[in-house]
Amino acid sequence: MASDSRRLSILTAQEIDDLYGLPRFTEDDRRLYFDLSPTERELVDSVFTISVAVHLVLQLDLDTSRPNGSSSSTHSMP
Repeated sequence: MASDSRRLSILTAQEIDDLYGLPRFTEDDRRLYFDLSPTERELVDSVFTISVAVHLVLQLDLDTSRPNGSSSSTHSMP
């Protein structure tokens, strides 16, 4: 940020990207986070549209890739 800015700067650009940017997966990460169990695969196969299937996979698995507790899936419930 410019030094003459009157805005409060708490996070660096890198920290903002780490928190809010898209995750960057290696091939091993992809297998770990997006490999569906037989039950999950059956659930995904039962939906009618690709967009619903993709959203479902993201809800099932993407929350496990973010350790910051921003999960909305039932996987993180005690």
